[in-house]
Amino acid sequence: MATTSAINRFLLFTRGALRKAEKVLHFFQLTRYKASLVVPAPTHVEVESTKRCNATCGTCTRGKLDSEDLKNDLSPETLTKILATLPDLKSLRLVGFGETFLNPNIENLLQQLKKRSIRVWIITNGSLLLDERIRNLIHEYVDDIAISIDSTDPEEFARLRPMGKIGLAEVIDGARLLINERNAGRSNATIGISTTVTHENYHSLPAIGSLSIDLDVDYVGIAFVENWMMMGDPGHQATSDIVN
Repeated sequence: MATTSAINRFLLFTRGALRKAEKVLHFFQLTRYKASLVVPAPTHVEVESTKRCNATCGTCTRGKLDSEDLKNDLSPETLTKILATLPDLKSLRLVGFGETFLNPNIENLLQQLKKRSIRVWIITNGSLLLDERIRNLIHEYVDDIAISIDSTDPEEFARLRPMGKIGLAEVIDGARLLINERNAGRSNATIGISTTVTHENYHSLPAIGSLSIDLDVDYVGIAFVENWMMMGDPGHQATSDIVN
């Protein structure tokens, strides 16, 4: 029994080391630059899978968009066309105004990417991680997933990222389920926490660090809020005030 336990710990450590090495290598590839007179086809792109979202984050300008824009989903046909123009594509990040897993065609999209052996990186608000179907999709198709957590205080979390009946406890429970399943051998997906820092929650960073240790995630990503609106757009100045 002791020998079996030691082997399991060694395998868990080895798989974790491989995940982290792949993450570092991926970032190295993203930042590598080679001067050339010919611009090569991109090997990494970011694509928005949907504008549907079940959260109304104060740092997001999604609410300023026209109502018709909020119905947009990336279709399987459009992704097929995108992939056809990018023969050298190695990795793709699904990110944007919406919650990726709310795209009704998400499994078809992920299947296309897996068929091309493209590394898939997703940022999610974590609201759907208690859904077994969503976790199964992650284990089957996703190489790297970052869960957005901007505060470890339930009340502050609910204020920064209102998601109806879904709160911090549900996001953490879903993340823990995903990590436990991954560690049990369901996949070797890299799992991290993504935090958007503003003047409202910068004090939460030490607690975010403690939570990442408790959950045993692979990394913590820290981003600063950006103003995605152009000068002259309604709401540009209000967003700029928050950013500054």
